[in-house]
Amino acid sequence: MRALDSRGPSGERGAALAVALVLLVILTLLALAVVHRERIARQGAAGDAAAREAFEAAELASASALAAAPRTLHAATAAPTVDGTTPGGARYRYRVHFPRATGRAPVPDGFSIGIDADFAAIYFEVSASGTVATREASVRQSYYLVGPANE
Repeated sequence: MRALDSRGPSGERGAALAVALVLLVILTLLALAVVHRERIARQGAAGDAAAREAFEAAELASASALAAAPRTLHAATAAPTVDGTTPGGARYRYRVHFPRATGRAPVPDGFSIGIDADFAAIYFEVSASGTVATREASVRQSYYLVGPANE
């Protein structure tokens, strides 16, 4: 009896199964790397969106503070801290404060309000913050309220 020879007609042994398995392992590793990379990119995009929404909430708070700010010099007083929620669910907080204890001051240089005009100014600051999930943004703006000194 003759032993069966596993060689092909040209005398080569088949390695197709081994090559196919190696290629399958390589393709699987590449697919896993792509999935991992996409997951990280999606998390980064979600974090960016939350940071942008927090900043928008802080800007909304700043605009709300300005809308509620006094319009005349005699009405200018420090406001309490105000908390709120945007329609999208982000939390915000703002505070209007007057850091200068003197209150009224001469109009700062750079205002063009006329020669010998009797005007005064009050300097105030708005501190605002917005929070979404674990992201927080803050905005700080300062303003002068200028008006007739005899108000």
